[in-house]
Amino acid sequence: MKIQAMLGAVLAATLLTACGGSGVKAVDKVAEAEAAAKANAPKAEEIKFADEGTAPVAAAVATADADAETAEATAEAAPAEATVETQEAAQ
Repeated sequence: MKIQAMLGAVLAATLLTACGGSGVKAVDKVAEAEAAAKANAPKAEEIKFADEGTAPVAAAVATADADAETAEATAEAAPAEATVETQEAAQ
């Protein structure tokens, strides 16, 4: 029974410590701290990537479209030849 009471007390203390006091204590210092943090922060660096300016998705789509058009043109020409070959094979 003592162990359960002790465990309950530790649990209650942990919950109150972790969840309590979530408000800002020094409201007047928040704006000052924010300004100091922004002033002391390092400046952002511009990063240039090797493939910057290219549209890899658009290029892939264009390549796929070109391949599809080529396949369609080949497929349009191929059925006539395939029909002749199929008829000869059937005889």
